[in-house]
Amino acid sequence: MIVPDAVFPVLKESGDPLHYMEITRRIPEKNLWKSKGKTHERTINGLLVVDINTKGATSRFQQYCPGIYGLAEFPEPAEKNPEEATLSSGDAAEQILQEYAEEEPMQPWSVL
Repeated sequence: MIVPDAVFPVLKESGDPLHYMEITRRIPEKNLWKSKGKTHERTINGLLVVDINTKGATSRFQQYCPGIYGLAEFPEPAEKNPEEATLSSGDAAEQILQEYAEEEPMQPWSVL
């Protein structure tokens, strides 16, 4: 299965846009895609960007903001105040630790 075909059911089931890290986490749970690569998150993020940029309005996906993707059938992304979407580096680090650390120490490269 190619990446967009693996991402589609994950987003369809969620009903909401998801960060590419969360999409990457859910794909193996459904046994939709396997890769021998080491940077699955980057692969998924990159291929979604390429799909959206090359297919334009015919893409099955849309980008809500950097790293956040939904299906084209989802409501259009609301315009946001850029200041609201920006986190300080400390707040961003805290958010990453809360979402991905699973209460374990993390190495800097473990979120790449």
